[in-house]
Amino acid sequence: MYSQSLESSLAKAVADKLADKYTDCTAYLGDLTLTVPKQNIREICLALKNIPEFSFDQMMDLTAVDYLLQGVTPRFQVVYHLKSLGKAHRIRLKCSVEESDTMIDSIHDIWAAANWYERECYDMYGITFNGHPDLRRIIMYNEFEGHPLRKDYPITMEQPLVELRNIPERHHYMDKHLYRQGFEKQAENRHYIQVFPYTDRLNYCSAIINNVGYSMAVEKLFSVEVPKRAEYARVIMMEVSRIADHLTCVAASAMELGAFTFFLWFIKAREYLWELIESFTGARLTTSWSRFGGNANDFPEGFVGQLTERLQKVKEVIDEGDKLLSRNKIFIDRVKNLGVLPPEKLISYGFSGVMLRAGGIAHDLRVSEGGYSVYSDFDFEVPVGTVGDCYDRYHVRMEEMRQSIRIIEQAKDKIPDGDYQNRDRRVTIPPKSEVYGSIEGLIDHFKIIMEGHAPPKGEAYSAVEAPNGELGFYVVSDGTGRPVKVRCRPPCFNFVAAFKEMAIGRHLADLIPIFGSINMIGGELDR
Repeated sequence: MYSQSLESSLAKAVADKLADKYTDCTAYLGDLTLTVPKQNIREICLALKNIPEFSFDQMMDLTAVDYLLQGVTPRFQVVYHLKSLGKAHRIRLKCSVEESDTMIDSIHDIWAAANWYERECYDMYGITFNGHPDLRRIIMYNEFEGHPLRKDYPITMEQPLVELRNIPERHHYMDKHLYRQGFEKQAENRHYIQVFPYTDRLNYCSAIINNVGYSMAVEKLFSVEVPKRAEYARVIMMEVSRIADHLTCVAASAMELGAFTFFLWFIKAREYLWELIESFTGARLTTSWSRFGGNANDFPEGFVGQLTERLQKVKEVIDEGDKLLSRNKIFIDRVKNLGVLPPEKLISYGFSGVMLRAGGIAHDLRVSEGGYSVYSDFDFEVPVGTVGDCYDRYHVRMEEMRQSIRIIEQAKDKIPDGDYQNRDRRVTIPPKSEVYGSIEGLIDHFKIIMEGHAPPKGEAYSAVEAPNGELGFYVVSDGTGRPVKVRCRPPCFNFVAAFKEMAIGRHLADLIPIFGSINMIGGELDR
């Protein structure tokens, strides 16, 4: 996603301006990482935001890594991922935090997005942020004991809700079902390939995009390329998923305002696409379709013809829905001038995707920062709004569906020959003929299945343009078959964080269209 020359020029600028503020600067796999003493974190964040050469106007993610099992000291690292919209570059900051002193300065007043991310980090790891205005749990309930993403918190530990701890014996069955493991906790206790089913459930309306996003992060660690035919298949299926996701969002938000006919039409169109996804992957929602270095299977026979037929049906439904709703006075009165934030707020909250573009900021990861996969092979437009209200968000989603169809139609007509998987033995299980026909194939199969994929020691962040914004995966490897950390940067977390500010001063009934325009997905929100 990021060019080598961009990385080098940024590293030079950092060295020129900030040399005395950090202890190490490394460039690895296209990512520039600064190791910063925790007492300097506010100073260096302010510099990276305000110095024109950097202009890091967005903090996209903040998390922590626990290195207890690796024997690394200090035990914790707080990790920040920053992005510049104008300069199209990124940087990672890492601050070590002692187990005996988990205090680090808050940066909530530098980027609004940091407020909730710091609360999440406090909740999951027990990192405390000095100067935070409201440092309390955000995912677990207030009486929860411990911090579930610490390595010494057992994955099997059950902790019932406080009010259920003293209930009668006959209800104890309930207690055993009231514990939370979550995406990251499961991922760090599984082999890399076993994480795919968990990515499905982050956003079940567009699981394939989740699959590919995670796969890209691990592929980055391995420095392995994906065959072009497999990339075309990914693009086609990701865009099919994008349309299905937008159909779901627009249909549900319209139904909540009384447009039930519109809802039925769009859910009908979504069904066309889910059946298409099932014919390719074998599943409608939770596909687990991507693989490191490629996909689980090639294009099935007759798929392109089926794709052409169903896209035409979806086009017709979108056009019908447009005529029915887009100029409907009741609908317009319910969504116009609602949920508006000024551009500087959209940026500070780390908005991305439709929520950012509806506000007039044309940033799309399929195009911006050099793009990813093979999106550069296709001609399409990035729709933007003007006001950034719920009406603009509706129109941007409607137009993005048409642009997705445009991408798919180009891709299906020039699918290249080749394999659907990279046959690098580090990432791909050998075909059955080799497993059963040669000792080398049997050994390779046995090692991957029993020991897991083992990417080189290091870390990588990779992001894709999910239907509701930047979906990022930050993966840390210690060289073994299980990840130290698999972090999901969820797009809608930032939108929900800003929901209060979007709703202040509005009527109670206005909360429904504002929340509907956010496209909040529960599995992605709290993982």
